[in-house]
Amino acid sequence: MEFTISNQYLQATISSLAAEVISIKKNGKEFIWNRNNDDWHNCNPILFPIVGPLKNNSYTYNNKQFTLTQHGFLRRSQFKFIEVKKDSLKLQFKQNDATKELYPFDFCLTVQYLLENDKLILKYHLENHDEKDLPFDIGFHPAFVCANYYQDDFNKIYVNFEKKEENIAKTIPLSQLVNLEKQETFFYQRFKSEYVELVNGDNIIRIYIKDFTTLGFWRKYPQSNFICIEPQHPYNELKKNNFFNRDNQTNNLLASKQSYDCQYYWQII
Repeated sequence: MEFTISNQYLQATISSLAAEVISIKKNGKEFIWNRNNDDWHNCNPILFPIVGPLKNNSYTYNNKQFTLTQHGFLRRSQFKFIEVKKDSLKLQFKQNDATKELYPFDFCLTVQYLLENDKLILKYHLENHDEKDLPFDIGFHPAFVCANYYQDDFNKIYVNFEKKEENIAKTIPLSQLVNLEKQETFFYQRFKSEYVELVNGDNIIRIYIKDFTTLGFWRKYPQSNFICIEPQHPYNELKKNNFFNRDNQTNNLLASKQSYDCQYYWQII
């Protein structure tokens, strides 16, 4: 199931599958990757309850081993639309028997997409419905359309940080962030900027990142006409040796009956 929301600036289409934004247009021009099994079959998945892979795709909880593959299960899950308006909508996902075989917790994630002038605001509200602490990572993986990724094109597309960051230029070509010869993710952490911008010719996409601790940049090797800019929380260690026993710096534990909120936006300038 899909619904489209719009205002005088933007038009966005959202799918119940993975609660993905599958299209965002300004003046008829598309800015989100349109999903292609030859390149990448997602375009904006929610990464939950893990970001990245677990070691051996498994973890142990209460002496029972569970299998949980990279980025968790929401990117393959059907959400339910619970509210649809002209310029906003909400979707929701609750645990079920299948998810509890992978992740033995009761929870509810509500997602809201809201158009505000030339911004699409993406809001996430996670509730722990269980009697025990809920361990989780959360991250987002939007893929924005760019030119074909040959060297000349790559050098003409830039990422601009709001502020001067440590160990990285304020404005940097994508060719210096994403390896053209390998399928790798560049992670940046402890940034001061509240947003980054993807600058592609006359088009600028501003991505708000204040609520997050890790920012990833990824492309599909060898040639794909998109770049993913990925806000994540907490600090991403990539291969996690154990989902539940990480140190305090890299652990999200949501207490019983409590909630967690985060949001970011895409602004098409």
